[in-house]
Amino acid sequence: MARTPRTRRTHRYLSDMFALCVGNRILYNIRIVSGVHSCTVHEQGKIMQPYGGFWWRALAYFIDAIILYIGSMVLMMILGIGTAFSSLAGEQAQIAAAMSMGFAMLAVSLIGNWLYFALMESSSLQATVGKLAVGVVVTDQNGKRISFGRATGRYFAKILSGMLLLIGYIMVAFTERKQGLHDLIAGTLVWKTRDPSSLVPHEDVFA
Repeated sequence: MARTPRTRRTHRYLSDMFALCVGNRILYNIRIVSGVHSCTVHEQGKIMQPYGGFWWRALAYFIDAIILYIGSMVLMMILGIGTAFSSLAGEQAQIAAAMSMGFAMLAVSLIGNWLYFALMESSSLQATVGKLAVGVVVTDQNGKRISFGRATGRYFAKILSGMLLLIGYIMVAFTERKQGLHDLIAGTLVWKTRDPSSLVPHEDVFA
């Protein structure tokens, strides 16, 4: 039976998609549903998930920044009340209180940000509130939950990612496994899923 032009185009499309999937070491089986293609690897009932891309992670960080900002404002209000009471003691007391408030705010902000990211990313959720909202999770290189120590290292490695015009963050858009500099340093991956238990490391497929 002769192939029609449409049949030839379909076969060529499937061949190209298969080559793309295997070449990227991401996808193995091709499934066409209503004209939309998706490729998944199935292993023991699990589905391989894609890595979390740059814009998803940027949106997650924006949400987290709003949450931390609100927390900082609440803290400033609490410390501000204490400063108002100290103003009754005179000018020197006001200056001392203002300096104390500034140092306290800085310390609490640094410690609070660190604990927020490190505790949540090393928890059973494996994600901050922002990451949960957009549907990404953080794991080690094997798709497993990271420890508090690794999450701490990842957090402080972001200082390096922020240097030199944020190149460490921009790397997420161009590296094979969507890793920023802090991910490479800490040995972590970010996946586009809300269910960490569904993860299958891509390398396992070709082991």
